[in-house]
Amino acid sequence: MFGIAWGGNEFTPLLVMYRQAGQSAASVDTLLFAYVLGIIPALFLGGPLSDRYGRRAVMLPAPFISMAGSLVLALGSQHFTLLFTGRVLSGIALGLAMAAGSSWVKELSAPPFDRPGAGARRGAMSLTAGFALGAA
Repeated sequence: MFGIAWGGNEFTPLLVMYRQAGQSAASVDTLLFAYVLGIIPALFLGGPLSDRYGRRAVMLPAPFISMAGSLVLALGSQHFTLLFTGRVLSGIALGLAMAAGSSWVKELSAPPFDRPGAGARRGAMSLTAGFALGAA
């Protein structure tokens, strides 16, 4: 979950650079929209899908989707369509991690194996640390 959160925010500091490199404000805003285009459906669908098919089945593809998004962003730094695609993939991965991953960590950390509330704290801290370092 940490890696997915980092991957979801690794792109954010580059928005300023793209603007300084001559991209229009509308282009930069469109790249932000691409992220939302991925994350919102994943958030809405990730929970119900994980309830139906299991947390693991929904969460397992998320790191690979995140890696694909990061790879597309890295390789497509000069191509708007690839940047857009990479942002959509990053949004999908993060939406799945937030919807299914947090619940999965909470369930795996439930008593009698751990203290009550430990799983929720682990999930929240993993995502928060990834968000913080992704934009650094």
